[in-house]
Amino acid sequence: MSGYFILQGTDVVAARSLAEWSAWWFSARPPAARTQVRGMLIETVFTGVDHRQRDDGEPLVFETRLAGQAVKHYASWRSAMAGHEVEVGKLNSPIWRRP
Repeated sequence: MSGYFILQGTDVVAARSLAEWSAWWFSARPPAARTQVRGMLIETVFTGVDHRQRDDGEPLVFETRLAGQAVKHYASWRSAMAGHEVEVGKLNSPIWRRP
């Protein structure tokens, strides 16, 4: 496994090489979710790079960012989109305070 991944639809597939990943990355427009809340941008993107700290579990290839800072990583499109909505909900909470 190369540690790099591409999407086929919303399915995560291991790239055979860095060259394959690079070619896919620069030709594809990976889907993303973007939401503006209280003047801050929450963005969830497919990175195509495994962000796991250890070699156990599924590769974490989606990332939710708040104001450009990584908040959480996910293994699947479905979990990434659900996580995006959770982060949007947190910012929409009446008790949330700007860091």
